[in-house]
Amino acid sequence: MSYQSVRQAKERMGEVITKLSEEFGNIQTGRPSTTLFEKIEVSSYGTMVALQTLASISLPEPNQIAITPWNSDQLNAIENAVRESDLNVSPINDGKAVRINFPPMTQERRQELTKQLNKIAEEARIALRDIRHTALEQTRKEEKSGDATEDDVFQVTKQLDDLVEDHNAKVVELVKVKEQEILTV
Repeated sequence: MSYQSVRQAKERMGEVITKLSEEFGNIQTGRPSTTLFEKIEVSSYGTMVALQTLASISLPEPNQIAITPWNSDQLNAIENAVRESDLNVSPINDGKAVRINFPPMTQERRQELTKQLNKIAEEARIALRDIRHTALEQTRKEEKSGDATEDDVFQVTKQLDDLVEDHNAKVVELVKVKEQEILTV
């Protein structure tokens, strides 16, 4: 029945919020975070492996991250993987660990990150509206086939509108928190 489309839409909207939160976690703020390196994969003995499985990632200083491999043979592969990642950082191999220094962010960079943040948030809002649209289309098809009544369509529409509104509020809150992180000097 049509209420199943509401349940599916709610699950998919939750996934959009989770993905948005993960993407925001990957945006570099003024302080380095080990989460920036979670998606990096390293070529290890012919297979791609997550960086966390090959090394420990730590913050020895406030503006530096150190990646210390469990096996020193992996040091060059880790350095190359970090260099080739989309983080735009310059790793330094000191023979025991790979170190990445993060210079203080300029105001211009902070504004650029804020624009990027808002662009990602808008993509999430579009995804939420697409989910709503798909669920409504499914309900209208059910109405045409006789599996749903006009009242069902009205109720589903109201529930989907409420879901979109609630999830948009979550997007706004996530943006506000991350923007505060970025703009804090």
